[in-house]
Amino acid sequence: MNLNNNVNKMLRLVLNFRSARFSQFSRIFVRSLGTQLISDRPLYDIHLISSRRRSLLSERLPSIAARSYASDITEEHEITYEQLKALVRTGSVLLFDVREPHEIEECGTLPGAINIPLGQVKEALLLDEQVFTKRFKCIKPQKWDSDIVYFGLGPIKSRAAMELAYTAGYEKARHYPGGYKEWAERRKTR
Repeated sequence: MNLNNNVNKMLRLVLNFRSARFSQFSRIFVRSLGTQLISDRPLYDIHLISSRRRSLLSERLPSIAARSYASDITEEHEITYEQLKALVRTGSVLLFDVREPHEIEECGTLPGAINIPLGQVKEALLLDEQVFTKRFKCIKPQKWDSDIVYFGLGPIKSRAAMELAYTAGYEKARHYPGGYKEWAERRKTR
């Protein structure tokens, strides 16, 4: 119990550190905690930390910084095959395929999908509208758009892309967990 109190006190000191850099002692101490202790027991609420400190934390402790957003993502951010099929039919969806180009060449993609590989999603969403349009040949989605859907072959890349979009301010973005695999299987059985 005493160790946990000391850890909490030290982390509060580290988080209240005013400078743009962690002191050498703070860096060593935080590293020595290990990810197991940090991930098993939340030691503070990252929502209460200023944006400057949050960006500092995301550089130093990415697993902690990411946790604050992952908890806000729910099943309402997932879209089913039937919902996606209806959106594609009406043309009222911005579909982003987050697989690598060679994966798309091997398997194919959904009609009207724009390829933005997972590693480029956050950077793409932070681009200026004109640069985005020039690079991806489509209009850049707005943060309030609810018709943004990410998909991959399965749920892993699409969820990661949606979480990146969420952290960039696109809180209404959704993902299709079935991915291209489910889409292709359902289209064959039709």
